[in-house]
Amino acid sequence: MRTLKKNLFLTTASLLGLTLLLALSARHESYASEPIARPVKIGWFDGGRTHLLYRAYINGYFAKEKVSIKLMTKTLRKDDLYEVPEKHAAFADMVDKDKFLGRMTGLEIVDAMEKGKLNGGTIGEASFIDAISKGKPIVAVAALGHDTKEKPGHAFVLRKGLVIKKPEDLKGKTFASRRSGPVDAMLVREFVQSEGLKLSDVKIIDNMMDDELFERLEDGTVDGGYHHLHWVKKFIDNNIGYVYRRLDWVAPEASLALLVFNKDFVRDNRDTVQKIVNAYVKRIRHEHGLSEAKKRKPKTFGLQMVNNDVEGMNIPQCDLPPVIRVELLSTIEDLMLKHGYISRKADMEKFIDYGFVERAMEETK
Repeated sequence: MRTLKKNLFLTTASLLGLTLLLALSARHESYASEPIARPVKIGWFDGGRTHLLYRAYINGYFAKEKVSIKLMTKTLRKDDLYEVPEKHAAFADMVDKDKFLGRMTGLEIVDAMEKGKLNGGTIGEASFIDAISKGKPIVAVAALGHDTKEKPGHAFVLRKGLVIKKPEDLKGKTFASRRSGPVDAMLVREFVQSEGLKLSDVKIIDNMMDDELFERLEDGTVDGGYHHLHWVKKFIDNNIGYVYRRLDWVAPEASLALLVFNKDFVRDNRDTVQKIVNAYVKRIRHEHGLSEAKKRKPKTFGLQMVNNDVEGMNIPQCDLPPVIRVELLSTIEDLMLKHGYISRKADMEKFIDYGFVERAMEETK
């Protein structure tokens, strides 16, 4: 009798344990499929290298993955962060009122991440290298857009009327780099040296505000500078500048951007980060599957997938898979060390997590 009672007790306990295990399992599955309670805040700059991520955002790709994100940006000469609307028309209205909305540098994004204002961000190659050389707690999880060798998205522009027949004609000229991460200032210097000149042969003004760049090129107080396609087209359309040389003095593919997150955020929210990368990869797959005619159809900045308005140039493109290429980052790291923008190299692999892209390629087939 005592044995029977013991067996009945063990059987009952086992059933209760199994019921509890199933309940917990169901609860965990339900939690995993729910959006996180608060949006993931990602710092974003409005540029060709980040626009595919933006198109994933405004076309609901993150919502479909049941993850809530908010792209955050700022405007020129102000520190406030602004939420980017999930409708392109709404963002276009904001830009109509403030043409410099979206001008947030990679250095500013990393700083806001450190202060806890952002969970992640879209940053350029030089901002990433600057951050890791200082040991800042960031992790890169995917490559964003990059220039291509065949049709780069950057060029060195000279003011209209300035005739250069040989490199020596550039001596004594004034060049400017725009306010951005370190790479623009560095590539102005690399351009000068690639023309066979010394840096002392020219005058270089760094970190010039976007509006001032336009005015100074127009009034002739600046003779040229390194610019991305959007600005190149503006200079040409307004008849104040022309393309002197498309980017070829460094590997164009090294002009790239990265999706990064705070190290602790990645550690504590791997499932959330995975959903974000999955959504991004799905959008890349979608765009890669479009015909050339459909890629060329959108003409609006931000919606464009291809832009051939300037001969031999195009907006940055995204790879599938969007794997982070260390050899390209190392090229920029070497140049930054050469020009004194960093004092030491970092162990780059410690700041990159390839697992998210690898898993996304499996989960989004």
